[in-house]
Amino acid sequence: MKHRTRGSILIVVVGMLGLLILLTVSVGRRANQELGLIKYSLQKVQARYLAWGGFYYALNAMREDALDEVSSRFDNSYTCGFRLAEDSLPESLFKEIKVGNGWFNVTTGDPVRYGMGDEDGKLNLNALTLQNDRIFAELLMIAGVQQEQAERMAADTVDWMDENTQSAQASMAQQPQQQQAEGPFGYDKKQFSAKNRPFDQVYELMFIDGMTPAIYEKIKPLVTVFPRRSDSVKINLATAPLNVLLALAKYSSGPLTNTSRDDADSLISKLMAFRIGEDRIIGTADDQTLEESKMPLTMSEQVIFRAMSLMEAKISRFLAFRVSGFEGNNRRQSTIDAVIDRETLTVVSWRNN
Repeated sequence: MKHRTRGSILIVVVGMLGLLILLTVSVGRRANQELGLIKYSLQKVQARYLAWGGFYYALNAMREDALDEVSSRFDNSYTCGFRLAEDSLPESLFKEIKVGNGWFNVTTGDPVRYGMGDEDGKLNLNALTLQNDRIFAELLMIAGVQQEQAERMAADTVDWMDENTQSAQASMAQQPQQQQAEGPFGYDKKQFSAKNRPFDQVYELMFIDGMTPAIYEKIKPLVTVFPRRSDSVKINLATAPLNVLLALAKYSSGPLTNTSRDDADSLISKLMAFRIGEDRIIGTADDQTLEESKMPLTMSEQVIFRAMSLMEAKISRFLAFRVSGFEGNNRRQSTIDAVIDRETLTVVSWRNN
């Protein structure tokens, strides 16, 4: 009897011991998981603060540029919004800036380069009117849209934000059913009336009849919504992409200037060759601002260039950049995408990841 009792007690003890071991292993595994999550969260927080540090670093670079008598007079595709010391490179200012055991980068563009990007080198959708919407139509035609459709889409873009003109919805109702493509998020564009306010985001173009994802992807890097209210088109010719310059030149050609579209093409070829300098590479130290007296232009090309110069902004007001903060040990990353009003150093667009 005693042996049976002892055996039963031993079985119970062994069972309880096994249960305690399983419980200990389970708690330990749970603790390790929670510890890993805590470490991950701390690393992400560190990366986020590094990105914030890079953001204020970029703002300070803009502030220093504004105080410099030389660099504050112009912006080009190499130094836009920051002052660069002689024999220095943008990478020295904005690449892998160490802070503690982490670092941050300030970049822009695709392909990526170091520094700030220029929103004023793009066509501002909010500056379009029925008098100048042909600039946007030209940009659409360069993207492959047929002339009649491009002109209609440009007019509808103005209608979208202007309450004093025919609504985009009314214009769409006149189009064949098969042309009424889906808008953003799969919604039918027929469901939407005109916004009657300025564009807040470039993706609102997807509400315009005829706009497709393929066209949008070509247009998106060439247009902006800043400033949100503008009386006229102003573009920095020294930073504008090729197709924006080409759209401006073709818009400025024609009967009013007694020039041809071929004159516009030849002008832009010369402008781009002059602007990128002797190394033939855009975004390098020998990039130049455009000066008519230094370029070998024909009379027709001069006329178009002078017409384009009426829409020129030599100093860019809105600058865009991405700051990427990296935690040093496991390279956790946090990013900030921002657009800054350079005159007031205020944020007009912000996205934090």
